[in-house]
Amino acid sequence: MVWQILLIVVVGVPGAFLATLGYVGALLSIAKHFSGAIKMLIALPVYVLYSVVLVAPLFYMLGQFRPEIQASNLYFAGVLLAWAVVVIPSVVYLGKYRIYELRRAGYFLPSR
Repeated sequence: MVWQILLIVVVGVPGAFLATLGYVGALLSIAKHFSGAIKMLIALPVYVLYSVVLVAPLFYMLGQFRPEIQASNLYFAGVLLAWAVVVIPSVVYLGKYRIYELRRAGYFLPSR
């Protein structure tokens, strides 16, 4: 099981990072051509698709390792840790390096 989880992490980290790059690029492209409510309506499917891509490894691992997870909470913690390892680099990149650019484009604005 450990090797299977490691394989998922090795494939998932670059996949999630590429999905984040595509997500940021799509949002910036949409913001360049549209504004206001139309921009948000067009960006909504992009956000939903990005959410599905980031959560898909978790659901895959939960389904793949169901018997082990039901037998021990340690396996469940391992699956959650593996999913966190897959997602954290993408979230850090988005939140640390690209958030200001996205805010200038009108996304993720701080509350007033």
